[in-house]
Amino acid sequence: MNITVVKLSVSAITSKSLQVTFSKAVDDTKAAFELKKDGFKVNSSNISFSADKKTATIELTSKITKGEYSVSVTGVTDETLTGSVKTEDEKVAKIEVLSNEIPLTNLNAGSTADDVSVPYKVTNQYGEDITKTASVVTSSGTVDQAHGVINFLDGYNTTTNKTVAFTLINVDSNVSTSAVVTAVSSSVESSVEIKGVYNKDGKTLNETTDLSKDKFFLEVEVKDQYGKVISNPNASSLLVSESNNTIIDVDDSTQTPALDTTTVDGKVLIPLTTPVAGLKAGSSTVTLIAKNTGKSSSTNVTVAEGVRAYTVTLGQPELVAAGEDALIPVTALDNNGNEITDLDVLNSPTRGLNVGVNTLVKVDGKVYLKVSNPSVGPNVAVVTVVPTQKIVTSNYTVRTAAAPSVITGLDKGVQTEISNGLSQDITASDLVIEDQYGRVMSDADVNAWLDANAGNSIVLKSSVDSSDKSPFEVTTSASGSVDTATQVITASTANFNVSAKTAGDLNNTEKLTFALSTNGGTSTIASTSKDVVFSRVAVSEFASYEVSTPSLVENKDASAFSLKVYGVKANGSKTLLNSSDYNLVLPTGFTKGGTNNNTVTLTNALTDIDDDATTTDVPQTKDFTFKVVVADANATTLTKVVKVSAAAKADASVGVTSNGASTGTALTALTYEASTSTNDSNIVDLTGAAGATDTLDLSVLENNLYYVDQYGNETVAPSGDVVLTFSNLVDADTTHAAAISDNGTSSAAVSGLEAGDTVKVKVEVGNLPAKTFTVTIK
Repeated sequence: MNITVVKLSVSAITSKSLQVTFSKAVDDTKAAFELKKDGFKVNSSNISFSADKKTATIELTSKITKGEYSVSVTGVTDETLTGSVKTEDEKVAKIEVLSNEIPLTNLNAGSTADDVSVPYKVTNQYGEDITKTASVVTSSGTVDQAHGVINFLDGYNTTTNKTVAFTLINVDSNVSTSAVVTAVSSSVESSVEIKGVYNKDGKTLNETTDLSKDKFFLEVEVKDQYGKVISNPNASSLLVSESNNTIIDVDDSTQTPALDTTTVDGKVLIPLTTPVAGLKAGSSTVTLIAKNTGKSSSTNVTVAEGVRAYTVTLGQPELVAAGEDALIPVTALDNNGNEITDLDVLNSPTRGLNVGVNTLVKVDGKVYLKVSNPSVGPNVAVVTVVPTQKIVTSNYTVRTAAAPSVITGLDKGVQTEISNGLSQDITASDLVIEDQYGRVMSDADVNAWLDANAGNSIVLKSSVDSSDKSPFEVTTSASGSVDTATQVITASTANFNVSAKTAGDLNNTEKLTFALSTNGGTSTIASTSKDVVFSRVAVSEFASYEVSTPSLVENKDASAFSLKVYGVKANGSKTLLNSSDYNLVLPTGFTKGGTNNNTVTLTNALTDIDDDATTTDVPQTKDFTFKVVVADANATTLTKVVKVSAAAKADASVGVTSNGASTGTALTALTYEASTSTNDSNIVDLTGAAGATDTLDLSVLENNLYYVDQYGNETVAPSGDVVLTFSNLVDADTTHAAAISDNGTSSAAVSGLEAGDTVKVKVEVGNLPAKTFTVTIK
């Protein structure tokens, strides 16, 4: 039986890499390497194998120094393979003078080309170019190490003083070279070659590329009459022309290219720029000509197509009633069958859809065509696919306006189990109400219905006989309201109040009936009612208890926060405890008060914590323990730790609501009133005089933005901290020109807006997640 033994050898192949050679191919997926120098483990930055799996290259994190590097490899044989190599510090191995004929040049302020600049090269023992890092001295002239040349100034020519003799020496490695060079006629730009399109990331130029952020160049190489590459050519000696500058433009001035020799070391570049009308798919031939000889070089610069819509289908909207917007599902595919959901693409005037006065919106990642307030009856939505000019339609019907039809329950936040002596307020917004189409109505729509007509009302019926066992008193927020059989609220600002009595000889539950009315509660609408059972709960019914507080409290005088104690039944339901059912033991410096004593206040700001996060002698926070002793049979005791912090306020979240406060309805899109439109008291007016176009900026958006700091308090974010970015600006007509200014700053604005315009807004506050939404001008 023949057994093939695998051996390895190690060699240094560059100043930062070792080569491990195996005597036969190995399985690179199983190979595990360990590298040491003089017995101590060192790190590598990368290990790569050759295609034949016989050679591995180990790249080190720093240059090789004098010593012995050993390599151990496991996993490729039953035994560990080892090898080593002795190395030296990097040293100069060779100095070369790169030419013996040097064109005259002008290196100083003189007007005559009578200087000589001789290029040289220094290599190490691995053959690597170390000219810029290895020092040399010269017997004459001046060393310009950064550019790898020896400069000799003034008085040289091609006749009487045309030779230069000198010696270059690297003292550390004792390596030298001597040369005699001859001055020849000055170098001129004689030939040019366009090497191609250059982008630092190797990206492909397409019609959606933002050349202000993602730079593209033409890389060129210019040579003199001696065939030498000119690293810093004179732009005025070159001419540039383009066959179609509506596709891509070249940065030039009267056909003289703008040469860039600083962006990328060692490359001569000509920036590509965006045409006036924007990048366009296609190709343009760019020609570069050397004036001195007429020699030229041409290349085709291609701008690839960006993503564009080719196939579009419109679905059916969910039920639409009068006064509502229709959201029609849009499925757009590119020419490869991939779905497009990017609104920037779909709103592009050349690559997207023409939706007329309607708008495209995105909801939960899906794209919809939004038709604002379509008329009752049959409707047709029309979309034109711009790249193909195909027209797509969708037929749909708008029904009569929605109205409250039935009450189906209460919101989850409403407590139907109430502790003795406590009460629950119930507003119209706390009811779950469906319209005649079986859809749950929004709080805003319910409130609007309630306020629209004096007769529109909500009725609550209960048992109130003084001789019965009713555990609750039911009243309303109206002045002088008393516990009667029927209670009515007729405004969104009004509320019912259900209060648990404290007397002992009462029932523990009561059925309350909510219903709708259109005549002020004189009668209720049939089949609109909902029975809800309310329970009066005693401490003895709870299985456990919980204490609820914020996790962080601000250190300031009269800093107040909520502290509530809940009883938890065996089924997991929670009920707020009456403060008379427990004793709250407060740390020194805190007081309690407010409704049900559920508000705790830090009387004075603490002096033993510091708002300076950079110091360590005084902490920024301090913990306080609150103790609760429940008045149950076991005197159940609970503790809760609250952290008081002196850290400066910082925005923790940003929200978009109907009223610019956390109490408002959360919104994913906004509508503002144009100054030329009929006023709607529920919609914020844009700035601008009547009859003029309007401006959208932060001062307008602040009507719907709110900010919460880390202490849970609503705050006003400094305007300088809020960054606005506008995009997808769609003009409703062509008679005016809406424009974006100062984009990406706190002062960003869209001017020239009129009814029907839309724009996408991105709001950024510090490092918080950005809020993005669409604004429609009504």
